[in-house]
Amino acid sequence: MLWKQRYDTTIQEGVFLESQILGKSLTGQPFTGCEVLLGGFRAEDFSDQEILAKLFERDFPKANWLARGLFGNPELAETLELMVPPSRQCDTWLFEPHSQVETFEPRRVFCWLLPAGVLMLGPATEDAWEYFERRIHEVRQP
Repeated sequence: MLWKQRYDTTIQEGVFLESQILGKSLTGQPFTGCEVLLGGFRAEDFSDQEILAKLFERDFPKANWLARGLFGNPELAETLELMVPPSRQCDTWLFEPHSQVETFEPRRVFCWLLPAGVLMLGPATEDAWEYFERRIHEVRQP
């Protein structure tokens, strides 16, 4: 019998950023902020972000308001540098531990629409992505 990890993805409303997020890109540039934060805590989470990153590329090409990275200690940068091609290291972030983010349960990949306070915890599912995409369109209406 094969065991498959269950996808328990939840969406929470009203989760607004309480304090500044600090970090650096893998090339050493300081983090200056974003509208959507694609995050995680472990190297495995970065792999889980690939699905969400591809959905963003498809539905929001050239989304310069998206930041992607992991929260953790500086040692995690070495692992990320091995996983991320040099061409993407300038926009891949290692964020310092953050008290609010540390409370996220489960501690897995997440996607956070900061202006609307919408937090998707867990890997992308079709229903969760459709809801999250709709909320992004609402926030980014011209």
